[in-house]
Amino acid sequence: MTALTVNSSPVLLTYCSNVHPGETLESICDTLDRFTVKIRSGIFPDRPMGLGLWLPAAVAARLRDEKARAGFREFLARRELFVFTLNAFPYGGFHERRVKQHVFEPSWADRRRLQYTLHCADALAGLLPEGLTGSISSLPLGHAAAGYGREQQKAAVRHLRELGESLQERFRRTGVSIVVGLEPEPTAALETIQQGVEFLNEAVFDGEDDPLRQSIGLCLDACHESVMHQDLELSLARIREGGVRLAKIQITSALELMQPLHDRLLLERLKSFDEGRYLHQVVVKDARGGLTLYPDLEPFFSALESGRLPADPVSLRTHFHVPVFARSLDGLTTTRPELERFLKLAVTSGLTDQFEVETYTFGVIPDRERSGMGALDLGSALIRELRFARDSLGG
Repeated sequence: MTALTVNSSPVLLTYCSNVHPGETLESICDTLDRFTVKIRSGIFPDRPMGLGLWLPAAVAARLRDEKARAGFREFLARRELFVFTLNAFPYGGFHERRVKQHVFEPSWADRRRLQYTLHCADALAGLLPEGLTGSISSLPLGHAAAGYGREQQKAAVRHLRELGESLQERFRRTGVSIVVGLEPEPTAALETIQQGVEFLNEAVFDGEDDPLRQSIGLCLDACHESVMHQDLELSLARIREGGVRLAKIQITSALELMQPLHDRLLLERLKSFDEGRYLHQVVVKDARGGLTLYPDLEPFFSALESGRLPADPVSLRTHFHVPVFARSLDGLTTTRPELERFLKLAVTSGLTDQFEVETYTFGVIPDRERSGMGALDLGSALIRELRFARDSLGG
């Protein structure tokens, strides 16, 4: 059931289905038929293709039913597809007109988040091929600006420990191994991998021998780390040194503008990415290495217009996932060079064998910019992204 072989080791590669709208099991199946079957034929024509599914809360609850799960398993098998990872970050409504900070709701302080994640684990356990470890990515506790404080963190720790104990009990009973990875993101309670490692070790795990380390870890989204100007190689080292499990790596690339005050036309183009659905946090780096974070593109441009940007900004990065094969867009750039170097290190690190392309923003990229990226339609863009990822991993 493996997709690639790198240095004689199996590596699982997929893309995340949260790029597709649809919040019922029927609409998910329709999307798999319209897009994923063709993608499998283009990338893995001689073997089954693994899936990274986003399961909204209602679908996750439905797939706890064995009859529904068996029907979905049969549907997948007929199309030479299998599931090894889930995205349990968005609870629902991920393609509504305005998502923004609501993607962080409910937080890990809310018991609904625990219940949703347990439902996802139930569904994944019933879909996972024998012998594979399953992974689930989840939000990094909550949104920092939404009143997420000490009491909320205490509740989150209780819920995470309860989650880990449930996953460990399942493993002892059935042998099915599933790891949930918190996914640090700018403006969240956990913004970087370093913060994630510190939180798990200081607040969640009870010492180095805590069995919950096998079930709770981190998901490294390359775009998120790059926006925060983190060294991706160092992020891997922190995971290893901290004894934290890496559930999976999300292969993602951020939009970047060098010397952001030097070209008004480029700033106008960047402004066209300020759309109303998703959060696009901005981090500006100054000449001294200082970082200034803005919660979205709109507040960044407000600061620009009022002359409140830091002095001597040398680069700007925004949390806008762009196709990972895109490099230079007539002045705008991406973090693809960092991503390519990182993937070569990541695949040989042995920290995870699960890699997932996640360019969920495809539908909100401005038409002109999407054309310049060479991403005219979603299906062909996903194939190009997976080919880029496959080649970068060395598969």
